Amino acid sequence: MTRVLTVTLNPSIDKTVYIKGFKLGATNYIENTHIDMGGKGINVSKALFNFGIDNIATGFMTESHVDKIDRIGIRNRFYLVEGALRVNTKINDLSTGTVTELNEKGFCIHKKDLTAFIELYEELCPKKGIVVLSGSIPKGVPDDIYAILIKIAKKKGSKTLLDAHGRFLVYGLKENPYAIKPNVFELESIVDRKLKDINDIVDAVKEIKDGATLIAVSMGKEGALFFKEGRFLFAETFPIQSISTVGAGDAMTAAMALSIINGFDLDTTARFATCAGTMTCLKEGSNVCSHEDVLDNINRVSLKYLQEG
Repeated sequence: MTRVLTVTLNPSIDKTVYIKGFKLGATNYIENTHIDMGGKGINVSKALFNFGIDNIATGFMTESHVDKIDRIGIRNRFYLVEGALRVNTKINDLSTGTVTELNEKGFCIHKKDLTAFIELYEELCPKKGIVVLSGSIPKGVPDDIYAILIKIAKKKGSKTLLDAHGRFLVYGLKENPYAIKPNVFELESIVDRKLKDINDIVDAVKEIKDGATLIAVSMGKEGALFFKEGRFLFAETFPIQSISTVGAGDAMTAAMALSIINGFDLDTTARFATCAGTMTCLKEGSNVCSHEDVLDNINRVSLKYLQEG
């Protein structure tokens, strides 16, 4: 029986170009190019596959790109739509390690296709499993789509893990997903203020903690803040020479799903998820870490216990 269903409503082709000393408004020369099938839920499925977790990917997809998902080795049942898949271009500056993203909006979903997809989702939604809902949504899909999908999953007894931003996350929180994984910018958009340090982030999580059981706030190369059952825990990452940050957050999401399945405590969840995100930064394009990558490096993640809340 499938244990995890991942949902990618707005898939993409991820094109990563590597440039030394990227200059805005000037001619830049590309050192290397890496192209992958992407979209946050698809990246989560890649990581789950590497972790040995049975999963199936769904969402919207164009017929011409389904075979590319098959070649990755991910089981899938996408709802096929007309239109062109969006191309997301990541400009990776090898000199500074910064990444500039140019993301297209994607295809437009018609009402009949949305209705048919929800029917497919209800069919695929596991009983007492995990549903991962992540990424942006295409044109034509309502802002509360994740809330709708969470409600369906909860009726089947499944736990939901939501990785979204802005109003999509706000609507989703109203249906109380089991877990969420915003980054600092996404958390700022919910509480409507800048978060300058770890204390500000803790205060922001306190404001939304009733919306989810498990909350992870990714903080890039600094690590991540985790909250569950009144406990705040900061997981500090370890130094690496990052190649690409694409997919790092999705690897964290996959690690959280694995942690839920295995019943890990908060300490182990924090170490595993933070290590998965860190090790993914050593992969090209939107490739993700392996299970061995995480197990070999998990003890390099240090934990700091913060105030109860």
